[in-house]
Amino acid sequence: MDKKLLIEKRQFDVILMDIHMPIMGGYDVAKAIRTMSDKSKSDVHIIVLTASFSRNTRAAIEKAALNNYPPKAI
Repeated sequence: MDKKLLIEKRQFDVILMDIHMPIMGGYDVAKAIRTMSDKSKSDVHIIVLTASFSRNTRAAIEKAALNNYPPKAI
């Protein structure tokens, strides 16, 4: 299945998403966004939510170049 991101068609100031999503995980989405050639899209501020928060989760979130990661429940 070819996975298309909405950001490829539109411009966003901020993206708010969960780490665990059914079709494409949050880390994969972040990687796809961060590697886009259009800097106005690849530099978008990404905030992710997660219910599972540990040192490993924090390291993975930072490695994926995500901007903020408030743990659930907000």
